[in-house]
Amino acid sequence: YRLTVGSSLNSNMGDSFSGHNNQAFSTKDRDNDIYSGNCAVTFKGGWWYSNCHSSNLNGLYHKGEHASYADGINWYAGGGHNYSYKYADMKIRPQ
Repeated sequence: YRLTVGSSLNSNMGDSFSGHNNQAFSTKDRDNDIYSGNCAVTFKGGWWYSNCHSSNLNGLYHKGEHASYADGINWYAGGGHNYSYKYADMKIRPQ
C-alpha cells in the first residue's frame, strides 16, 4: 500500500507525516524504503518509511523517554526520536 498525504493534515503537534508521502509500506520481509538498509528491521515495525522516518506509529512502546534511537512510537515534531508515545490514533476519512 502506498501512502498519500492530503493537503488537510491536521495535527496540533507539528507535521512529522508529510515526509512519508508517496511511500510504499515497508515490513521486515518487504523492504520498500529508499534507505540502504531495512528501516522496518532497524526501527522495529512496519511503516511508510522513506529514509527512514520522522514518524513511526508502529514502533515499540518504551513508556516515554528512552535511550534507544527512534524505535519507539515516534512523532519527531512532538517528542523527538527518543520519546515513545503510549498509543497513536490514525483516522482516515473519504475525500
